[in-house]
Amino acid sequence: MRSWRKYIHRNSTQGDCQLVTALNAYYYLTGDVYCTKDSKEYNQLVDLTRCRYGSAIHIEKAYKRLGIEIVWSGISLLDIMIDGEIALPIEWNTWSWEYGFHSTLIVDQKGYNIRVTNFSKIAPDGWMPDRSAHLYGNFSIEADHKLFRLFGIKGDPWNEAIKRAWKKEEKRWFTMMRDQYNKKIKEKMKQRGVVC
Repeated sequence: MRSWRKYIHRNSTQGDCQLVTALNAYYYLTGDVYCTKDSKEYNQLVDLTRCRYGSAIHIEKAYKRLGIEIVWSGISLLDIMIDGEIALPIEWNTWSWEYGFHSTLIVDQKGYNIRVTNFSKIAPDGWMPDRSAHLYGNFSIEADHKLFRLFGIKGDPWNEAIKRAWKKEEKRWFTMMRDQYNKKIKEKMKQRGVVC
């Protein structure tokens, strides 16, 4: 169990929420605080990811430096449940009037409640009902329509198993959507009297 106080709960710049999420994921996964927000290392990461004045357009460089990676992404927490529990830590891409487009990290689950870092204007102590997640869903193209992304330590064999299962499931989903689309196109063509 990690200390809630050691997570970062506020952005330092306008667009460093993804960097805050990455650092919180690093702490969750390793138990070590990589750096504090007022440190030289943090400012180097801000410059590396280009998030001083806007979005972290090079966040993958921070992932590489921290030794973490995204091992799964999706639009539902139900997709990443293992024995009734959500696999953690999960980045949650949100939108709200308080933050606009925002990156947070789910770090704990108790029953039907989740604990979210860097979301104190919505959940001051981090806890909120998981059924409230849809209220803050961010369906923007910025994360390829993925609301949730699971972090892991780069090179961990457990991650490879998740990635294989995810790619297989994603391929199945795209195949199903393609077939459904083709079926609808054929129906429309038939309605218009065009022979396929």
